[in-house]
This record gives sequence, structure tokens and C-alpha cells, in this order.
Amino acid sequence: MKIFSDDPQALEKLQNKLSQLEEKRKFWKTIKKCKPRRYDGSLEDRKWYEPQLINQEIGRIKKRIEKIQSLQNNNIQLERIPVFKNGKKFFKYQEVKL
Repeated sequence: MKIFSDDPQALEKLQNKLSQLEEKRKFWKTIKKCKPRRYDGSLEDRKWYEPQLINQEIGRIKKRIEKIQSLQNNNIQLERIPVFKNGKKFFKYQEVKL
């Protein structure tokens, strides 16, 4: 599920997503690493890379939450502007002072 920064409930949705990711991280910490790596797709094998991906996503979500909170504290609202590039639709955001 995509969460757009101009969504009025974006902060709440991002915090929910953050809590879900932290629960996943707790799960992966309970699994013991196997030595050596077997490359068979088992949970122990996935332990080598899955937590790192989750930690990166948690960091990205925390930065987005901080950015949205700072915009709200400064009474700035984002307005989505559709832009077409190479036949694909992209969104740019323009800051609007309230």
C-alpha cells in the first residue's frame, strides 16, 4: 500500500507501518543464524539479509515521519502536481503555506 505525503492521514499510516516493521524486526531477531549459509531459502538462511532490509525501511519511514511532522509544525501543506515524463505519470509536491 502506497502512502502519499499529501494524504491527511499519512502520519498515522506511516506510524502504523513503522510499528509493523518493528514487530517484523523482533521476529527476525528471535531466529538463530545457521553457520554456514546454505542458500536454501529457509528461515535461518533468510536471517542473513532480511533484518538488514527491514532496518533500512525503518530508517526511511522514520525520516518521512520527521519530514511530515516538521511540515505540519510550520503550517505547510503539500499539494500534489501530476507530471508526465517519458509517457509515465509522476507526482511532484509543491509546498503551500496555510
